Amino acid sequence: MANTSELRSEIRAIALPVILSNMAIVLFETVNVFWLGRLGRDVVAGIGAASFITWMIFSSTNLTSRGTTTFISQFFGKKELGECREVAKEGLVLSLLLSLVLLVVLLPLLPFLLDMMSLKGEVWQSAFDYLFIFTLGLPSIILFTVTGNIAIAYGDAKLSTRTLLVSLLINAILDPFLIFGWCGLPAMGVKGAAIAWIFAEIVGLALRLAILVKSGYLEISGWSKAFNFPRWASMVKMGWPPTASDMIFSMVYPLLTSYIVSFGSAPLAALNVCHRIEGIPYFICMGFSAAASTVIAQRIGAGQPEQAMRAYRMNLRSITLALILPSLAFVFIPGPLISLFINDPAVVAVGCDYLRIIGIFEVFLGWEIMTEGAFGGTGNTLPPMLIRMPLTLARIPLAAFLGGFLGMGTNGIWLALSLTTCLKGLAIVFWFLKGRWSRLKIIQSLS
Repeated sequence: MANTSELRSEIRAIALPVILSNMAIVLFETVNVFWLGRLGRDVVAGIGAASFITWMIFSSTNLTSRGTTTFISQFFGKKELGECREVAKEGLVLSLLLSLVLLVVLLPLLPFLLDMMSLKGEVWQSAFDYLFIFTLGLPSIILFTVTGNIAIAYGDAKLSTRTLLVSLLINAILDPFLIFGWCGLPAMGVKGAAIAWIFAEIVGLALRLAILVKSGYLEISGWSKAFNFPRWASMVKMGWPPTASDMIFSMVYPLLTSYIVSFGSAPLAALNVCHRIEGIPYFICMGFSAAASTVIAQRIGAGQPEQAMRAYRMNLRSITLALILPSLAFVFIPGPLISLFINDPAVVAVGCDYLRIIGIFEVFLGWEIMTEGAFGGTGNTLPPMLIRMPLTLARIPLAAFLGGFLGMGTNGIWLALSLTTCLKGLAIVFWFLKGRWSRLKIIQSLS
Protein backbone atom coordinates (compact mmCIF):
# COMPACT_ATOMS: atom_id res chain seq x y z
CA MET A 1 0.00 0.00 0.00
CA ALA A 2 1.44 3.34 -1.00
CA ASN A 3 2.09 5.91 1.69
CA THR A 4 1.34 9.60 1.39
CA SER A 5 4.74 10.54 -0.04
CA GLU A 6 4.55 7.81 -2.69
CA LEU A 7 1.09 8.92 -3.76
CA ARG A 8 2.25 12.52 -3.90
CA SER A 9 5.23 11.50 -6.06
CA GLU A 10 2.99 9.62 -8.49
CA ILE A 11 0.64 12.57 -8.77
CA ARG A 12 3.54 14.94 -9.35
CA ALA A 13 5.12 12.65 -11.95
CA ILE A 14 1.97 12.88 -14.05
CA ALA A 15 0.67 16.36 -13.27
CA LEU A 16 3.90 18.31 -13.83
CA PRO A 17 4.72 16.96 -17.34
CA VAL A 18 1.10 17.45 -18.41
CA ILE A 19 1.15 21.00 -17.06
CA LEU A 20 4.44 21.62 -18.88
CA SER A 21 2.90 20.28 -22.09
CA ASN A 22 -0.07 22.55 -21.76
CA MET A 23 2.07 25.56 -20.88
CA ALA A 24 3.97 24.89 -24.09
CA ILE A 25 0.63 24.91 -25.90
CA VAL A 26 -0.16 28.28 -24.32
CA LEU A 27 3.24 29.60 -25.42
CA PHE A 28 2.67 28.33 -28.95
CA GLU A 29 -0.81 29.85 -29.10
CA THR A 30 0.67 33.12 -27.89
CA VAL A 31 3.09 33.06 -30.82
CA ASN A 32 0.28 32.02 -33.15
CA VAL A 33 -1.95 34.92 -32.09
CA PHE A 34 1.03 37.27 -32.39
CA TRP A 35 1.51 36.31 -36.05
CA LEU A 36 -2.19 36.18 -36.90
CA GLY A 37 -2.78 39.45 -35.04
CA ARG A 38 -0.70 41.17 -37.72
CA LEU A 39 -3.44 40.26 -40.18
CA GLY A 40 -5.98 42.35 -38.24
CA ARG A 41 -8.66 42.24 -35.56
CA ASP A 42 -11.17 40.43 -37.78
CA VAL A 43 -8.76 37.57 -38.38
CA VAL A 44 -8.19 37.18 -34.63
CA ALA A 45 -11.95 37.23 -34.07
CA GLY A 46 -12.43 34.62 -36.81
CA ILE A 47 -9.88 32.27 -35.26
CA GLY A 48 -11.55 32.80 -31.90
CA ALA A 49 -14.89 31.82 -33.36
CA ALA A 50 -13.30 28.79 -35.03
CA SER A 51 -11.88 27.69 -31.68
CA PHE A 52 -15.39 27.15 -30.34
CA ILE A 53 -15.98 24.58 -33.08
CA THR A 54 -12.56 22.95 -32.64
CA TRP A 55 -13.42 22.55 -28.94
CA MET A 56 -16.58 20.76 -29.98
CA ILE A 57 -14.59 18.46 -32.26
CA PHE A 58 -11.92 17.76 -29.64
CA SER A 59 -14.60 16.90 -27.10
CA SER A 60 -15.68 14.02 -29.34
CA THR A 61 -12.32 12.31 -28.72
CA ASN A 62 -13.60 11.44 -25.24
CA LEU A 63 -15.93 8.97 -26.91
CA THR A 64 -12.97 6.65 -27.46
CA SER A 65 -10.14 8.14 -25.40
CA ARG A 66 -11.86 8.14 -22.01
CA GLY A 67 -12.60 4.42 -22.00
CA THR A 68 -9.23 3.56 -23.54
CA THR A 69 -7.26 5.34 -20.83
CA THR A 70 -9.43 4.07 -17.97
CA PHE A 71 -9.06 0.46 -19.09
CA ILE A 72 -5.29 0.82 -19.58
CA SER A 73 -4.76 2.44 -16.17
CA GLN A 74 -6.92 -0.07 -14.33
CA PHE A 75 -5.32 -3.06 -16.07
CA PHE A 76 -1.91 -1.53 -15.35
CA GLY A 77 -2.81 -1.28 -11.68
CA LYS A 78 -3.82 -4.94 -11.81
CA LYS A 79 -0.45 -5.70 -13.50
CA GLU A 80 -2.06 -7.16 -16.65
CA LEU A 81 0.25 -5.54 -19.22
CA GLY A 82 -0.92 -7.73 -22.08
CA GLU A 83 -4.44 -6.40 -21.66
CA CYS A 84 -3.05 -2.85 -21.58
CA ARG A 85 -1.47 -3.32 -25.00
CA GLU A 86 -4.63 -4.87 -26.43
CA VAL A 87 -6.74 -1.98 -25.16
CA ALA A 88 -4.30 0.51 -26.71
CA LYS A 89 -4.74 -1.06 -30.15
CA GLU A 90 -8.50 -1.26 -29.78
CA GLY A 91 -8.70 2.39 -28.75
CA LEU A 92 -6.56 3.57 -31.66
CA VAL A 93 -8.61 1.71 -34.26
CA LEU A 94 -11.87 2.98 -32.81
CA SER A 95 -10.46 6.53 -32.71
CA LEU A 96 -9.42 6.33 -36.37
CA LEU A 97 -12.92 5.26 -37.36
CA LEU A 98 -14.37 8.12 -35.30
CA SER A 99 -12.11 10.68 -37.00
CA LEU A 100 -13.16 9.53 -40.46
CA VAL A 101 -16.84 9.77 -39.58
CA LEU A 102 -16.35 13.28 -38.19
CA LEU A 103 -14.47 14.37 -41.31
CA VAL A 104 -17.25 13.23 -43.63
CA VAL A 105 -20.01 14.75 -41.50
CA LEU A 106 -18.39 18.08 -40.64
CA LEU A 107 -17.05 19.29 -44.00
CA PRO A 108 -20.47 20.12 -45.49
CA LEU A 109 -21.70 21.53 -42.16
CA LEU A 110 -18.99 24.16 -41.66
CA PRO A 111 -20.79 27.05 -43.44
CA PHE A 112 -23.97 26.37 -41.47
CA LEU A 113 -22.11 26.32 -38.15
CA LEU A 114 -20.43 29.65 -38.89
CA ASP A 115 -23.68 31.23 -40.04
CA MET A 116 -25.26 30.08 -36.77
CA MET A 117 -22.73 32.28 -34.93
CA SER A 118 -23.80 35.32 -37.02
CA LEU A 119 -20.28 35.83 -38.37
CA LYS A 120 -19.83 38.19 -41.32
CA GLY A 121 -17.21 39.24 -43.85
CA GLU A 122 -13.57 38.58 -43.07
CA VAL A 123 -14.40 37.11 -39.65
CA TRP A 124 -16.53 34.42 -41.35
CA GLN A 125 -13.96 33.74 -44.09
CA SER A 126 -11.03 33.46 -41.67
CA ALA A 127 -12.94 31.00 -39.50
CA PHE A 128 -13.97 28.92 -42.53
CA ASP A 129 -10.48 28.78 -44.07
CA TYR A 130 -9.00 27.61 -40.79
CA LEU A 131 -11.69 25.03 -40.02
CA PHE A 132 -11.74 23.53 -43.51
CA ILE A 133 -8.07 22.51 -43.32
CA PHE A 134 -8.42 21.53 -39.66
CA THR A 135 -11.25 19.15 -40.54
CA LEU A 136 -9.25 17.52 -43.34
CA GLY A 137 -6.51 16.80 -40.80
CA LEU A 138 -8.81 15.28 -38.19
CA PRO A 139 -7.40 11.71 -38.36
CA SER A 140 -3.90 12.87 -37.46
CA ILE A 141 -5.17 15.35 -34.85
CA ILE A 142 -7.37 12.83 -33.02
CA LEU A 143 -4.82 10.01 -33.13
CA PHE A 144 -2.09 12.36 -31.87
CA THR A 145 -4.32 13.22 -28.91
CA VAL A 146 -5.21 9.61 -28.13
CA THR A 147 -1.62 8.34 -28.34
CA GLY A 148 -0.60 11.00 -25.82
CA ASN A 149 -3.39 9.93 -23.49
CA ILE A 150 -2.33 6.29 -23.81
CA ALA A 151 1.16 7.16 -22.58
CA ILE A 152 -0.31 9.09 -19.64
CA ALA A 153 -2.58 6.16 -18.79
CA TYR A 154 0.53 4.04 -18.27
CA GLY A 155 1.85 6.78 -15.99
CA ASP A 156 4.47 7.87 -18.54
CA ALA A 157 3.49 11.51 -18.95
CA LYS A 158 7.03 12.46 -20.00
CA LEU A 159 6.63 10.54 -23.27
CA SER A 160 3.54 12.52 -24.12
CA THR A 161 5.22 15.80 -23.18
CA ARG A 162 8.41 15.30 -25.16
CA THR A 163 6.63 14.39 -28.37
CA LEU A 164 4.22 17.29 -27.97
CA LEU A 165 7.13 19.71 -27.59
CA VAL A 166 8.65 18.43 -30.84
CA SER A 167 5.34 18.92 -32.64
CA LEU A 168 4.84 22.42 -31.24
CA LEU A 169 8.37 23.45 -32.20
CA ILE A 170 7.80 22.34 -35.80
CA ASN A 171 4.50 24.23 -35.85
CA ALA A 172 6.00 27.42 -34.42
CA ILE A 173 8.83 27.39 -36.97
CA LEU A 174 6.51 26.82 -39.93
CA ASP A 175 3.89 29.42 -38.94
CA PRO A 176 5.48 32.67 -40.22
CA PHE A 177 6.80 30.98 -43.36
CA LEU A 178 3.35 29.75 -44.38
CA ILE A 179 1.32 32.69 -43.05
CA PHE A 180 3.40 35.48 -44.62
CA GLY A 181 5.21 33.62 -47.41
CA TRP A 182 8.76 33.91 -46.15
CA CYS A 183 11.63 32.59 -48.29
CA GLY A 184 9.58 32.61 -51.47
CA LEU A 185 6.75 30.43 -50.14
CA PRO A 186 3.18 31.50 -50.97
CA ALA A 187 1.56 33.75 -48.34
CA MET A 188 -1.43 31.68 -47.22
CA GLY A 189 -2.58 33.65 -44.17
CA VAL A 190 -4.97 31.72 -41.95
CA LYS A 191 -4.72 28.67 -44.22
CA GLY A 192 -0.96 28.61 -43.66
CA ALA A 193 -1.43 28.48 -39.89
CA ALA A 194 -3.77 25.50 -40.23
CA ILE A 195 -1.45 23.65 -42.63
CA ALA A 196 1.49 24.16 -40.26
CA TRP A 197 -0.55 22.65 -37.43
CA ILE A 198 -1.61 19.56 -39.38
CA PHE A 199 1.90 18.86 -40.65
CA ALA A 200 3.31 19.13 -37.12
CA GLU A 201 0.61 16.77 -35.79
CA ILE A 202 1.47 14.16 -38.43
CA VAL A 203 5.15 14.26 -37.48
CA GLY A 204 4.29 14.09 -33.78
CA LEU A 205 1.95 11.15 -34.33
CA ALA A 206 4.60 9.13 -36.16
CA LEU A 207 7.07 9.84 -33.36
CA ARG A 208 4.63 8.87 -30.62
CA LEU A 209 3.66 5.59 -32.28
CA ALA A 210 7.32 4.63 -32.68
CA ILE A 211 8.10 5.37 -29.03
CA LEU A 212 4.97 3.61 -27.75
CA VAL A 213 6.06 0.46 -29.59
CA LYS A 214 9.67 0.75 -28.41
CA SER A 215 8.53 1.26 -24.79
CA GLY A 216 6.36 -1.85 -24.85
CA TYR A 217 3.11 0.10 -24.52
CA LEU A 218 1.88 -0.93 -27.96
CA GLU A 219 2.41 -3.97 -30.20
CA ILE A 220 2.98 -3.88 -33.94
CA SER A 221 1.26 -7.22 -34.53
CA GLY A 222 -2.26 -8.44 -33.81
CA TRP A 223 -4.19 -5.50 -35.19
CA SER A 224 -6.88 -7.77 -36.63
CA LYS A 225 -7.92 -8.50 -33.04
CA ALA A 226 -8.36 -4.80 -32.35
CA PHE A 227 -11.94 -4.98 -33.62
CA ASN A 228 -13.14 -5.95 -30.14
CA PHE A 229 -16.79 -4.95 -30.26
CA PRO A 230 -17.68 -5.77 -26.63
CA ARG A 231 -14.82 -3.64 -25.34
CA TRP A 232 -15.60 -0.92 -27.88
CA ALA A 233 -19.12 -0.86 -26.45
CA SER A 234 -17.71 -0.47 -22.93
CA MET A 235 -15.39 2.32 -24.11
CA VAL A 236 -18.28 4.18 -25.70
CA LYS A 237 -20.38 3.64 -22.57
CA MET A 238 -17.67 5.38 -20.54
CA GLY A 239 -16.96 7.95 -23.22
CA TRP A 240 -20.38 9.22 -24.19
CA PRO A 241 -21.18 11.16 -20.96
CA PRO A 242 -18.05 13.37 -21.07
CA THR A 243 -18.46 13.66 -24.83
CA ALA A 244 -22.07 14.79 -24.48
CA SER A 245 -21.31 17.31 -21.74
CA ASP A 246 -18.27 18.67 -23.60
CA MET A 247 -20.27 18.93 -26.81
CA ILE A 248 -22.96 20.91 -25.01
CA PHE A 249 -20.25 23.08 -23.47
CA SER A 250 -18.75 23.72 -26.91
CA MET A 251 -22.11 24.37 -28.54
CA VAL A 252 -23.10 26.92 -25.92
CA TYR A 253 -20.20 29.19 -26.87
CA PRO A 254 -21.22 29.54 -30.54
CA LEU A 255 -24.73 30.35 -29.35
CA LEU A 256 -23.35 32.92 -26.94
CA THR A 257 -21.14 34.27 -29.72
CA SER A 258 -24.19 35.39 -31.68
CA TYR A 259 -25.15 37.42 -28.61
CA ILE A 260 -21.61 38.64 -27.89
CA VAL A 261 -21.13 40.03 -31.42
CA SER A 262 -24.23 42.19 -30.95
CA PHE A 263 -21.92 44.33 -28.79
CA GLY A 264 -19.35 44.55 -31.64
CA SER A 265 -16.25 42.59 -32.66
CA ALA A 266 -14.15 43.87 -29.72
CA PRO A 267 -15.82 41.59 -27.11
CA LEU A 268 -15.31 38.53 -29.33
CA ALA A 269 -11.66 39.41 -29.92
CA ALA A 270 -11.27 40.03 -26.17
CA LEU A 271 -12.80 36.65 -25.37
CA ASN A 272 -10.39 34.97 -27.79
CA VAL A 273 -7.37 36.66 -26.20
CA CYS A 274 -8.59 36.05 -22.64
CA HIS A 275 -9.20 32.38 -23.35
CA ARG A 276 -5.54 32.08 -24.25
CA ILE A 277 -4.56 33.82 -21.02
CA GLU A 278 -6.97 31.64 -19.07
CA GLY A 279 -5.31 28.68 -20.73
CA ILE A 280 -2.57 28.88 -18.08
CA PRO A 281 -4.77 27.99 -15.07
CA TYR A 282 -6.96 25.79 -17.26
CA PHE A 283 -4.04 23.62 -18.28
CA ILE A 284 -2.83 23.46 -14.68
CA CYS A 285 -6.26 22.00 -13.98
CA MET A 286 -5.82 19.53 -16.82
CA GLY A 287 -2.52 18.37 -15.34
CA PHE A 288 -4.11 17.50 -12.02
CA SER A 289 -7.11 16.02 -13.83
CA ALA A 290 -4.80 13.64 -15.71
CA ALA A 291 -3.01 12.77 -12.48
CA ALA A 292 -6.28 12.12 -10.66
CA SER A 293 -7.62 9.97 -13.49
CA THR A 294 -4.49 7.83 -13.84
CA VAL A 295 -3.60 7.36 -10.16
CA ILE A 296 -7.18 6.70 -9.10
CA ALA A 297 -7.72 4.22 -11.94
CA GLN A 298 -4.51 2.36 -11.11
CA ARG A 299 -5.48 2.15 -7.43
CA ILE A 300 -8.92 0.86 -8.30
CA GLY A 301 -7.39 -1.73 -10.63
CA ALA A 302 -5.14 -2.82 -7.76
CA GLY A 303 -8.17 -3.17 -5.47
CA GLN A 304 -7.29 -0.16 -3.28
CA PRO A 305 -10.31 2.20 -3.28
CA GLU A 306 -9.22 3.87 -0.04
CA GLN A 307 -5.93 4.85 -1.69
CA ALA A 308 -7.92 6.20 -4.63
CA MET A 309 -9.83 8.51 -2.29
CA ARG A 310 -6.59 9.66 -0.65
CA ALA A 311 -5.19 10.49 -4.08
CA TYR A 312 -8.32 12.51 -4.86
CA ARG A 313 -8.06 14.57 -1.68
CA MET A 314 -4.40 15.31 -2.42
CA ASN A 315 -5.32 16.51 -5.91
CA LEU A 316 -8.11 18.68 -4.51
CA ARG A 317 -5.75 20.45 -2.12
CA SER A 318 -3.08 20.82 -4.79
CA ILE A 319 -5.33 22.35 -7.43
CA THR A 320 -6.77 24.81 -4.92
CA LEU A 321 -3.31 26.07 -3.97
CA ALA A 322 -2.10 26.13 -7.58
CA LEU A 323 -4.90 28.45 -8.73
CA ILE A 324 -4.49 31.14 -6.08
CA LEU A 325 -1.75 33.05 -7.94
CA PRO A 326 -3.47 33.08 -11.38
CA SER A 327 -6.71 34.19 -9.73
CA LEU A 328 -4.99 37.13 -8.05
CA ALA A 329 -3.29 38.10 -11.32
CA PHE A 330 -6.60 38.08 -13.20
CA VAL A 331 -8.28 40.27 -10.60
CA PHE A 332 -5.51 42.81 -9.98
CA ILE A 333 -3.40 43.06 -13.17
CA PRO A 334 -5.61 42.08 -16.13
CA GLY A 335 -4.54 44.99 -18.33
CA PRO A 336 -0.84 44.13 -18.62
CA LEU A 337 -1.72 40.49 -19.32
CA ILE A 338 -4.04 41.35 -22.21
CA SER A 339 -1.62 43.93 -23.62
CA LEU A 340 0.89 41.14 -24.19
CA PHE A 341 -1.41 39.92 -26.97
CA ILE A 342 -3.15 42.96 -28.36
CA ASN A 343 -3.10 46.75 -27.86
CA ASP A 344 -6.53 47.63 -29.21
CA PRO A 345 -8.03 49.85 -26.43
CA ALA A 346 -11.56 48.51 -26.88
CA VAL A 347 -10.41 44.90 -26.72
CA VAL A 348 -8.24 45.55 -23.65
CA ALA A 349 -11.10 47.27 -21.80
CA VAL A 350 -13.56 44.44 -22.36
CA GLY A 351 -10.91 41.83 -21.62
CA CYS A 352 -10.07 43.43 -18.27
CA ASP A 353 -13.70 43.12 -17.20
CA TYR A 354 -13.71 39.47 -18.24
CA LEU A 355 -10.56 38.53 -16.32
CA ARG A 356 -11.61 40.37 -13.16
CA ILE A 357 -14.93 38.55 -13.04
CA ILE A 358 -13.74 35.03 -13.85
CA GLY A 359 -10.69 35.42 -11.60
CA ILE A 360 -12.92 35.43 -8.52
CA PHE A 361 -14.30 31.99 -9.42
CA GLU A 362 -11.22 30.34 -10.94
CA VAL A 363 -10.70 27.84 -8.10
CA PHE A 364 -14.10 26.29 -8.79
CA LEU A 365 -13.04 25.68 -12.39
CA GLY A 366 -10.13 23.67 -11.01
CA TRP A 367 -12.40 21.62 -8.79
CA GLU A 368 -14.69 20.85 -11.72
CA ILE A 369 -11.98 19.81 -14.17
CA MET A 370 -9.89 17.80 -11.72
CA THR A 371 -12.89 15.94 -10.29
CA GLU A 372 -14.18 15.09 -13.74
CA GLY A 373 -10.83 13.39 -14.35
CA ALA A 374 -11.17 11.57 -11.04
CA PHE A 375 -14.60 10.27 -12.02
CA GLY A 376 -13.10 9.16 -15.34
CA GLY A 377 -10.54 7.08 -13.48
CA THR A 378 -13.31 5.23 -11.67
CA GLY A 379 -15.12 4.48 -14.92
CA ASN A 380 -18.26 6.22 -13.63
CA THR A 381 -18.49 9.18 -15.99
CA LEU A 382 -22.22 9.82 -15.66
CA PRO A 383 -22.26 12.09 -12.54
CA PRO A 384 -20.12 14.86 -14.10
CA MET A 385 -22.42 14.93 -17.11
CA LEU A 386 -25.53 15.20 -14.93
CA ILE A 387 -23.97 18.21 -13.20
CA ARG A 388 -22.25 19.93 -16.10
CA MET A 389 -24.90 19.66 -18.80
CA PRO A 390 -27.82 21.53 -17.18
CA LEU A 391 -25.60 24.21 -15.65
CA THR A 392 -23.79 24.75 -18.95
CA LEU A 393 -27.10 25.12 -20.79
CA ALA A 394 -28.23 27.55 -18.09
CA ARG A 395 -25.52 29.95 -19.27
CA ILE A 396 -27.60 31.02 -22.27
CA PRO A 397 -30.73 32.28 -20.46
CA LEU A 398 -28.65 33.56 -17.54
CA ALA A 399 -26.42 35.58 -19.90
CA ALA A 400 -29.49 37.01 -21.62
CA PHE A 401 -31.04 37.88 -18.27
CA LEU A 402 -27.94 39.51 -16.78
CA GLY A 403 -26.60 41.06 -19.98
CA GLY A 404 -29.88 42.15 -21.53
CA PHE A 405 -32.72 42.33 -19.01
CA LEU A 406 -30.56 43.76 -16.20
CA GLY A 407 -28.54 45.86 -18.66
CA MET A 408 -25.11 44.56 -17.60
CA GLY A 409 -23.95 44.09 -21.20
CA THR A 410 -20.95 41.85 -21.73
CA ASN A 411 -20.22 41.86 -18.00
CA GLY A 412 -23.50 40.02 -17.54
CA ILE A 413 -22.29 37.35 -19.96
CA TRP A 414 -18.99 36.97 -18.12
CA LEU A 415 -20.82 36.76 -14.78
CA ALA A 416 -23.14 34.06 -16.13
CA LEU A 417 -20.13 31.98 -17.14
CA SER A 418 -18.53 32.42 -13.72
CA LEU A 419 -21.58 31.68 -11.56
CA THR A 420 -22.33 28.43 -13.39
CA THR A 421 -18.67 27.40 -13.07
CA CYS A 422 -18.89 27.93 -9.31
CA LEU A 423 -22.00 25.77 -8.99
CA LYS A 424 -20.49 22.99 -11.11
CA GLY A 425 -17.32 22.92 -9.03
CA LEU A 426 -19.16 22.69 -5.73
CA ALA A 427 -21.62 20.04 -6.89
CA ILE A 428 -19.11 17.69 -8.53
CA VAL A 429 -16.77 17.69 -5.51
CA PHE A 430 -19.67 16.91 -3.18
CA TRP A 431 -20.77 13.99 -5.37
CA PHE A 432 -17.30 12.44 -5.59
CA LEU A 433 -16.72 12.65 -1.85
CA LYS A 434 -19.87 10.58 -1.29
CA GLY A 435 -17.77 7.65 -2.58
CA ARG A 436 -20.40 5.60 -4.42
CA TRP A 437 -17.95 5.09 -7.31
CA SER A 438 -16.02 2.58 -5.14
CA ARG A 439 -18.72 -0.04 -5.85
CA LEU A 440 -17.89 -0.20 -9.56
CA LYS A 441 -15.93 -3.17 -10.97
CA ILE A 442 -15.08 -2.04 -14.49
CA ILE A 443 -12.26 -4.33 -15.62
CA GLN A 444 -13.48 -7.27 -13.56
CA SER A 445 -16.69 -7.27 -15.57
CA LEU A 446 -14.73 -7.92 -18.78
CA SER A 447 -12.19 -10.40 -17.38
